[in-house]
Amino acid sequence: MEPKMRDDNAALFEHPELRALQSFGVTTEAMGKFQVLCLPENVREASSRGELVDAGNALDLAKLLKEAGVSTATSYDLTPEAKTIERRGGDWWFGVVWVLGNVALPFFISVLANMVTGWRESKGKSKAPTAHIKLRLKRGENVVNIDYSGDGDTLVDVLNALKRDRENEK
Repeated sequence: MEPKMRDDNAALFEHPELRALQSFGVTTEAMGKFQVLCLPENVREASSRGELVDAGNALDLAKLLKEAGVSTATSYDLTPEAKTIERRGGDWWFGVVWVLGNVALPFFISVLANMVTGWRESKGKSKAPTAHIKLRLKRGENVVNIDYSGDGDTLVDVLNALKRDRENEK
């Protein structure tokens, strides 16, 4: 399930977050090998590869996506100098997530929904924790930017609406 990024995606790689990765020596070819990129929330602010910090929740998400067969990279996969931060609070921090392959969107939504449901069931809670994510979806030659901070259930609802919208475009 490995996508090949075509030349018509050149404009996509001009996005500031992906340009920042390029400034750290990550090539567009390296990024283009993946359907999903789970990047640190500080990707635009970092001045060196060593300053990149992945959130633990983002790494959990990436691991689950890989287990589901989605070609996924974290900043550590692209820049081995990246570090990980484990937050002690109850919020979920996913950093910047790029869904580059259209086929990956349903898997991404399913994995995230399972994370929310599993957490609620394991904790005996009726409400999911607050989720923080900067989601980037490739839509044709454009990028849909969603910066979300809110409950996990609503995030899943928003993503399911996007999925339905995409299915209706076909």
